[in-house]
Amino acid sequence: MKILIVHDSKEKTSAIKELLSHSFTEYKVEEVNNASDARDKLASYEYDLLILDLHLPENSKSEARPEAGYNLLIEISSSARLKCPVNLLGITSKSDLIEKYKNLFEEHSHQLINSDSDWKNVLANKLRYISKTLKQSDLKPLNKKIDICVLTALEEELEPYFKFFPEHEKLSIPGDPILYYESKVKTREGKELSIVFCTLATMGISSTATIATKLIYTFVPNYLCITGICAGFAKDVNLGDLLITEKSFDYSAGKIVEQENGEFEFKPSNTPYVVPAEVKQIIVKAKSDRALMDKSLNLMELDNELKRNYPTVHLGPTSTGPFVVESKKILEMILSIDRKVLGLDMETFALFNSVHYFNDEIRPKVLSIKGVCDAANLAKNDKYHKYSSFLSAYYLLNLFENGYFNS
Repeated sequence: MKILIVHDSKEKTSAIKELLSHSFTEYKVEEVNNASDARDKLASYEYDLLILDLHLPENSKSEARPEAGYNLLIEISSSARLKCPVNLLGITSKSDLIEKYKNLFEEHSHQLINSDSDWKNVLANKLRYISKTLKQSDLKPLNKKIDICVLTALEEELEPYFKFFPEHEKLSIPGDPILYYESKVKTREGKELSIVFCTLATMGISSTATIATKLIYTFVPNYLCITGICAGFAKDVNLGDLLITEKSFDYSAGKIVEQENGEFEFKPSNTPYVVPAEVKQIIVKAKSDRALMDKSLNLMELDNELKRNYPTVHLGPTSTGPFVVESKKILEMILSIDRKVLGLDMETFALFNSVHYFNDEIRPKVLSIKGVCDAANLAKNDKYHKYSSFLSAYYLLNLFENGYFNS
């Protein structure tokens, strides 16, 4: 149960929260003390219950006005920007306001109660009713819009997000085996961006396409991102470098033809998916920001050998396929599709392809940032797994923190 308390009295807010803690276990409370902050919350989330004080300040710098709460109620009902809470309960200690607005609240199918009378019983009954209706639903949609969704292919690639967001919250959706985690990215301008991150059940194209689609439907993110490890094989790509995908293609897509001698020939088809031009322009600008990379490296614990290699950010084409590649012939085949390809992974094309099928209203912008941990050959270097996982994640988060991407 997700509850928003809009009240300028800390004492009353604390009393409401105390009632919740004694009577219920599955709930999350957010609180604001003015109408402006309440609008910001209601623009992003649909709450199960809004507890609305009538006598409110318009913003953090203004004095409380007796009509502010009711005006917010009217705005919630009429504005397309604000999400209507499932339930709304008006509350005030001022008898003249109850007399003035009680019938008006009822006209909107809401209840207005006196906080100096037996308000606790009324609120407890309302909460029990909401709790019961939620339990009757087999699958309760989150009805929330998230700024950033991030997925990783491996558990170890999710570890940097736990370190970066030590106070993250778990999101468990009934009927969905994936465990999601939620937190906030604070930009240098003081803005907070909501972020949800998760990992795939298994690596590969199919899992990525499934989870990416689920993330878009569930959270309607502005940005859908993937970080983690990849192989790099362009001449100027070194271990520990970051590959940011400008366009991605599936190197396993194509046709198998039987030759006259009985051997089979694979003829690949190249249908790449390209990131939006505005995303590319931002990355081009960010690449030259050495402070951005320094900030990412400073968050990491590096041994002396890793410190000696300063990573380069590369923007260009990458390839995706269903295999962990340790073959020179496969690399030659991939390069025959696109000679400029920087590296390969098992997820990025599926992410880009999934987004392609959504309409403009909900299609998120995509971003794939992977750290190079091997050269797609027999000479694997496992010590770069953790390094690349952390660097790609921190670089992504710092792009948002430093204001390169806005929600």
